Amino acid sequence: TSFSNYGRESVDVGAPGANIKSAVAGAVVTEDFSGWTRTGDWGIATTEDLFCSAETVPSLVNPSDFCESTAGPYANNADDVAYQVFNLSAPVIGAGVHAYVEYFMAVNDTFAFAVDRTGGNPFGTPIIQDAGNSVSPARRFSYDLTKSSCLTTSCSIGFRVQSDASGTDWGARVFGFHVNTTIDGAATYSLLNGTSMAAPHVTGLAALVWSYNPGYTYADVISSVVNSGDLLMALDSITTEGRAVDAYKALRYIQAPTGVSARID
Repeated sequence: TSFSNYGRESVDVGAPGANIKSAVAGAVVTEDFSGWTRTGDWGIATTEDLFCSAETVPSLVNPSDFCESTAGPYANNADDVAYQVFNLSAPVIGAGVHAYVEYFMAVNDTFAFAVDRTGGNPFGTPIIQDAGNSVSPARRFSYDLTKSSCLTTSCSIGFRVQSDASGTDWGARVFGFHVNTTIDGAATYSLLNGTSMAAPHVTGLAALVWSYNPGYTYADVISSVVNSGDLLMALDSITTEGRAVDAYKALRYIQAPTGVSARID
């Protein structure tokens, strides 16, 4: 696939990695920020200009014109918060916050993230706070929630822009926001893509081969996995072996014996 990892000297074999039906641990809660509580100059943008992504996606922005070509800086003496309350109680047994963030803050100003298990404004004590002359082009942001931190009926999750009286910058943007939950007893499936799908195919095959041949060394297992599949022209120049893994053939694969000779009497 177009997003695959490959390498003539670094990737051994190919495996399926697109539209793979896979068990997932729970549900994914996505947000367009329309129901969030916002104070100050937090807004919602879907435009594509300036520092915004090439795709039109809902973005939580401060200032509210952050994604416009005429964007101005955020305000002095700001203490602007934006947050949403989520029900993350049982049967949820784990959750993680994921988003992309970018921020451009003047010296002594801060962009912060916080959660509160009791709901409402979560900014009693920020969990993560980047301050002072911080420049962060869009980067992945993740934070794991625990039972003690926020697995409650009223888990408040939010962001804050805070500034002093002198100097401001472009501001902050949050997009691609979602909360992944792990649910006790979940029986949920989804079609997923990526090398994260291809790698388990190969790992599972290695385990399968070893379970059928417990006397194998790790080298024997590797040999069975990488030398038994079908040769594919598409993989020839981008993997070391040019093969796609095949479970049936890997189980039937027998290495050529060594240390023997033939004699005619």
